[in-house]
Amino acid sequence: MMNRRFKSFICTSLALLTLSQTMLTASAAADKPNTNTGKWMSGEYHTHTVQSNDASEPSLKLENVLNAAFREDLDSLSEDAMASLNYGTPFDYLVVTDHLRNSPRNPEGNEKDSARWEAIADQESKITELQKSGKYAGKIIYPGFEWDMMGLDHASVGIVDSKSDAVPIDAIHQFEYLYSYDTTSDQFTSNEAQKWGERPTKDELKPDKDKSFEAVEWLKKYYPESYVLLNHPSRHNGSNSGVVTIEDLRKLNDIAPDIVFGMEGMPGNQMAASENRSELADIYGGADVMISQVGGVWDALLGEGRRFWNFTNSDFHFKVSSNRKYSSGYWPSEYSRNYTWVEGNTFKDVVDGMRSGKSFAVYGDLINALDFTASGNGKKAGMGEDLQVSAGDNTNITIRFKSPEFNNYAPISEHETKVDNKVKVDHIDLISGEVTGRLDESEYASNTTNDTTKIVKRFTEADWGQPDTEGYYTINYTVPADTSRYYRLRGTNLGVDVDGYTKNGEPLKDQSFDYEGTATAEENEQRFNHINDRNYTSMWFYSNPIFVEVPGSNSDMSFNDVSSHWAASAIDNMVKKGLFSGISETSFSPNTAMSRSMLVTVMHRLAGQPSGGTHSFQDVGTDTYYNDAVAWASTNAIVKGVDSKRFAPEQSISREQLAVIVYNYAKFMGMDVSATSTLADSTDAGKVSSESSNAVQWAVGSGLLSGKGENVLDPSGTVTRAEAATILQRFIQITNHK
Repeated sequence: MMNRRFKSFICTSLALLTLSQTMLTASAAADKPNTNTGKWMSGEYHTHTVQSNDASEPSLKLENVLNAAFREDLDSLSEDAMASLNYGTPFDYLVVTDHLRNSPRNPEGNEKDSARWEAIADQESKITELQKSGKYAGKIIYPGFEWDMMGLDHASVGIVDSKSDAVPIDAIHQFEYLYSYDTTSDQFTSNEAQKWGERPTKDELKPDKDKSFEAVEWLKKYYPESYVLLNHPSRHNGSNSGVVTIEDLRKLNDIAPDIVFGMEGMPGNQMAASENRSELADIYGGADVMISQVGGVWDALLGEGRRFWNFTNSDFHFKVSSNRKYSSGYWPSEYSRNYTWVEGNTFKDVVDGMRSGKSFAVYGDLINALDFTASGNGKKAGMGEDLQVSAGDNTNITIRFKSPEFNNYAPISEHETKVDNKVKVDHIDLISGEVTGRLDESEYASNTTNDTTKIVKRFTEADWGQPDTEGYYTINYTVPADTSRYYRLRGTNLGVDVDGYTKNGEPLKDQSFDYEGTATAEENEQRFNHINDRNYTSMWFYSNPIFVEVPGSNSDMSFNDVSSHWAASAIDNMVKKGLFSGISETSFSPNTAMSRSMLVTVMHRLAGQPSGGTHSFQDVGTDTYYNDAVAWASTNAIVKGVDSKRFAPEQSISREQLAVIVYNYAKFMGMDVSATSTLADSTDAGKVSSESSNAVQWAVGSGLLSGKGENVLDPSGTVTRAEAATILQRFIQITNHK
């Protein structure tokens, strides 16, 4: 058995020891306590303008989209725009996400062929001009883009510069050059190849899923406060290409958990006709099967303890085309919205709020406020947060929500219908599943469900009664703390058995109203009304989860300082492999410096804890936990003492010292150590000691170590426990060490 007082160490798949202060700042949002210093803001991060090649309607110029989102100058929207924006509140923030492809038009809709990064520069100029004129005061607007991922579907991307609030146009330029297969090569004329290398052809790049993983690593290295959120992930289910699997989600989240922290589980484009709602075959009540199936993909991810969130968007391209042949989606703020708790007034603060998980997503303004908390043992947590209780304690669940009287339903054209714009919640489901810890990567593809997930309780009007003086309906419910688990909510205006919509409370697959062949004008109008009526007949909201941890239960990870750490997955994996343990029952201390005794113990465990060997170090007692490891490592030339009599077990490990020990271990195990690097890209390569040079060149050349920003290698910098575990996790992956 592993010594319990040492139980802890590290892990997070493809992470490098490139951990700059900016990354730590980016991940800090998830650690923020539940305070009252912030505010709820609503908005979305996936909508298009006339600058997307598939959004050519004249009404789609940038200013009109912003007018709709923020409910300003609505008379600028013509009757053909079909915007119904009479109810609900203006958005507080909006990210514009035109396709990362050639841009055919400028923000006004006039022809202008350019790369996306140039179009975004034009967009940013127009936004600045409009705000300087007095429009959108106090609103947060940011230009991102929708990325055609290689080998996968789409993702919304916001590249954020840790050192500035300005939009990093140069970074978008480089990202587009490296990772956009649909931006044609003739758009790059600024010596990009000389600066960033040759660009693969579209045929080479498009199917290469590894390039998508590489792109996320690139963002993590250079722009760690950015985000990449998967859009309509199940859209290609059953296809031969573009399919997003749970294995893909896990790997992306492993690479950069603070960047790939969620998905569009309630997809936009809700007026689309092909397939079902949002152009997805596998969509139930407007929600992707990944989140709508109780115990499905989302629950499987949450069951690992992953902080992976659900969001919604409009994916707006147009509502009904001016030729009355096609329909696509609702205007921003018309039908779907995210509510996000934000502590601050900048776009970075919004992203931090999204990253924290303190948010919920709504269709049709079903609810417009939600306070969902769990309390116990004198503590309290909200969405995206952790509550630690003891087995047998009561967990008190509180759900407070508001629901408006009306939403934005309006018929597309006059027809007979029972649908109106009155809003009423029928029931809310409290859903829970067990958290059992991270899987080994060998299980990523096969483990697609969480069979412990169930509806704990279904609440109806009888449970919440009349609203209080603030307009909130309140539900209180108590459950015993049996094991580590999460709680999430979903709610709907539908009854539990509504023909064509629900069965036993579960949402049924959305009906498609597409026509095969050419539709008549009358059939088109009928289709538009059918789709619109369906969307407002079936309205849902989903909350993000609260994690309730019961130390010593079925979760492998009981450390109260790990769950929101950037290295959580690596720590969990390494603990499960028996290589690391914590400094106590509840603490891993990931940011504490890694000591020589800790590292040599880990290497000894990695080797299978072989017996044999001796040492003569006077500061290593025979009764210490690391005595056998020091004897083995010293005898086999894996580690030296600081002199002939002292090992210095509590001395911190530097970056170059770690490289030397891992290098010596690899040689001892007969591994290939031929990879090398000249270190020419590092501004402080001269600080690498001569005795460590070969090891550091190997570590950099093999991908174990990289710079800490601005090409600084920092060879003498101290390695934390989290960083050491991350590097060793990567060493295991690169060498396929068993």
